[in-house]
Amino acid sequence: MEKPKLRPLQVGVFDGGVILIDPLRITPEPIMVSSGAALLLSLMDGSRDIFEIANEYKNITWIRDKVQLRFWLLLKS
Repeated sequence: MEKPKLRPLQVGVFDGGVILIDPLRITPEPIMVSSGAALLLSLMDGSRDIFEIANEYKNITWIRDKVQLRFWLLLKS
């Protein structure tokens, strides 16, 4: 099973969200995500498959088991 890994990004906090900036400019514009999405993205370091990421996210945030399915569906879409 694949283990997602994001390339290094610059991170900043802005108006209750998190700004992600691609220093390589593959994505030219900054992207704003929620703190929950930023946490989820931070778990994509290449060491976990999508089910391990979902489980770790659930453990960190105390979200119910449905997050594993929702996360899997998000990655597949």
